Amino acid sequence: QGGNLKWVEASGAKGITSVSVKMVSGSGRTKKGKPYTVRLHFIEPDNIEPGRRIFDVALQGKTVLEDLDIIKETRSPDVGLMKEFKQVNISNTLTVSLKAAADDFETIICGIEIVAER
Repeated sequence: QGGNLKWVEASGAKGITSVSVKMVSGSGRTKKGKPYTVRLHFIEPDNIEPGRRIFDVALQGKTVLEDLDIIKETRSPDVGLMKEFKQVNISNTLTVSLKAAADDFETIICGIEIVAER
């Protein structure tokens, strides 16, 4: 279910197809990359039936979530959902891509958390 960042899940963006996060210098970035844990935060703000808002999510061009249906997983609107991915290789930029399965409901994302792994 949701993470412990309720304030992140309280806002979000609809219709996003791609987000790029440039890593700051001093974050240990290298040309060949470094492993990070990436947590994506979602919430379904609309009172819709499961199967309506479905989308895929990719990190660095690799699909990590197929047919994500937030309401199906949370069983209620306004309930946070966090998905965690370990060992995501990032050199300079993290790219998160979202692709809606249909045109009637847009993608939605509330937050992106990036934590360096040791």
